[in-house]
Amino acid sequence: MGTKGDRKYVIVPSNNIELVDFNEVLETREYLRYSIDGTKFVLKYNGDIPRSISALRLTEYTYIDILPILQEAEWTPEDDDDTLV
Repeated sequence: MGTKGDRKYVIVPSNNIELVDFNEVLETREYLRYSIDGTKFVLKYNGDIPRSISALRLTEYTYIDILPILQEAEWTPEDDDDTLV
């Protein structure tokens, strides 16, 4: 198993979920991180892009590159002042 620094990430359009072989990635279908609007999800893997998603020609990101993307409003819900912590 690689470290976070060795991992690669891709953002996949949600309508392509059936193409993903979840044996090739580090997530399960039940625990994907979706964009707020549900149109995309993130996959992570070690090594080369998995065969099941390589035909989608997605941009690969490193851990350092994906972090700021996932902190954008598209991926992170706004804080609700009424939420109890």
